[in-house]
Amino acid sequence: MIIVINGKSENITKEISIEELLKEKKIERPETIVVEINDEVLKRTSYGTTLIRENDRIELIYFMGGGH
Repeated sequence: MIIVINGKSENITKEISIEELLKEKKIERPETIVVEINDEVLKRTSYGTTLIRENDRIELIYFMGGGH
């Protein structure tokens, strides 16, 4: 199935949850990102139960620390 992650098309072989996707992408600290699916921000408590479907558009938005 084809999905779009951060503007790039990707093919995944099975229906997976957002939580599984983050593990596959080796995101070690999911608390440092916000996940948006089809222009809607997803609650962290839904990562394990929200399944990715054909043509979903997913944005992984990273928080960056910094300052002076």
